[in-house]
Amino acid sequence: MSTHPVIWHGTQQDSTHLVSAIARNCACEFGLMGVRIATCAPHTMLIEDQRALNGLLFARRIVERLRHEEDLVGLPATQTPRDGTSHGEAQQLLADVDRVLRAKPVEETHPVHDEPSVPAA
Repeated sequence: MSTHPVIWHGTQQDSTHLVSAIARNCACEFGLMGVRIATCAPHTMLIEDQRALNGLLFARRIVERLRHEEDLVGLPATQTPRDGTSHGEAQQLLADVDRVLRAKPVEETHPVHDEPSVPAA
């Protein structure tokens, strides 16, 4: 675990979208009493990985510019840029990033507890 606190540098709306996306992709394991037994990778990233959070925010901020630049280039679907990615693949990647960043809020979330559950004897 990191010794430095993870700080969110985005807006409240960015934060709401991130928390919703994480909740939709949550794979945490909970015990019978609702206590978290295992923490999933998205929640671990949220509390430990400053670089990943900064990268997500960066992608969110530049996605429209990238989409605009991609439209300006106007490569035919069969032509590939220097990195070998086809125009269609690049469009799909941008659409995937946008879908993750603009995810709809989750209506139901699991309670979060700091201590793992202890099975009754």
